[in-house]
Amino acid sequence: MFSQLSTQIKSYLDGSCNLDELETWLLVNLTDILKSDDELAKLIANDLDADIVFLKEGLITETEFNLRLNSYVGFIYTWYPEQLSALP
Repeated sequence: MFSQLSTQIKSYLDGSCNLDELETWLLVNLTDILKSDDELAKLIANDLDADIVFLKEGLITETEFNLRLNSYVGFIYTWYPEQLSALP
């Protein structure tokens, strides 16, 4: 789940998918992520879900949203370098 989630975040950040596609992917996969043993994926998925709601409600700007997503990807690369080889 970790690699799939990070791939989706990177796809949004590089413009390969839009917000609706990111949200749809998250909603389709959220139950599986939450049932998994992947604690990092759970943490990021929950934060991402909340951030999408905050963005749509106008509580954060698109710039703030993108900064948060970049921080999630940065966190992944900083704290889990051994898993980088698993990323596509």
